[in-house]
Parts: sequence; C-alpha cells; structure tokens
Amino acid sequence: MRANSRLAFILLCGAAVAGCNGANSDSSAKMTAEAPTDTELAAYAASHPYPATQPAQEVKVAAIASPDRSTIKLYNFSNQPFSEIDVWVNGSWLQHVRGLPANGSIIIKSSDLYNAFGKNFASQKEPVSRVQLKTNGGFYDVMGPVAQ
Repeated sequence: MRANSRLAFILLCGAAVAGCNGANSDSSAKMTAEAPTDTELAAYAASHPYPATQPAQEVKVAAIASPDRSTIKLYNFSNQPFSEIDVWVNGSWLQHVRGLPANGSIIIKSSDLYNAFGKNFASQKEPVSRVQLKTNGGFYDVMGPVAQ
C-alpha cells in the first residue's frame, strides 16, 4: 500500500508540474518518475563528477552504439542485475539509470546524456569511444563499444 501511495504522489506532482508548463509539450511529456526532464538530467550530470578512481576489470556488460539511431544499448550478460548506476560515455557524458536487469538490456538515448556544462551528447556529434558504469559496488569498464 505504501508503494502505491508513493507512486500516486509522484504522478500527482508530475501532473501538477506538467500543467504549469502547458506550452512546453516536450518537457511535460517527460515528467514521469522514470523519465527526468532535460533540466534534471543536466543538473544531475553537473553535480556528479567523473570518478577519480581507476575502473576495475570489465564487467559482463557490452555496449553497442547506433549513431544513426542516436542510441547506446547496454547488454548485461551476467546473472547479477545492476541498480542505481551512472553510465559514463567518453569520460564526460553522464546518464543515471535505475537498473540494468540480469541477462537483459537497456537503451540510452544520446539526447539524455549530459556533461557538467549542461550540453547533451547528441548535439556534439562525438563518436562513442568508451562506456563505463559506476555503481555502489565500484567503477567498471564495459566491453566495447561496438558501432552498429
């Protein structure tokens, strides 16, 4: 019951904020618990510096970059899910994701990766050369990226 109350509260707050932004349909469409606004994505990237530690050995996660679709797909080949992870691209671009399921995948849009200066990755036309994951358990290189 408590989780349902929390979800209802989040949705109600999102609806209230979306109503205030009536003219800006792009950002109001993103106002959900799972989809932060562009401003929230940029603020998160600005407040989380690139890890100062060296990455541990690779994890069983692979990155496939699709420049034509402006996406990066992460495949988790392990039986261990990851939760609350920061996905770092090229050491400057950041996207926080709630989870990467065991033996599953997620897709990250280039337009949702931001740097500390509030710029998004899609606007830079920079190729994906390195993908890393920061979790509560450590900082890791992933396999790849491979361009598709």
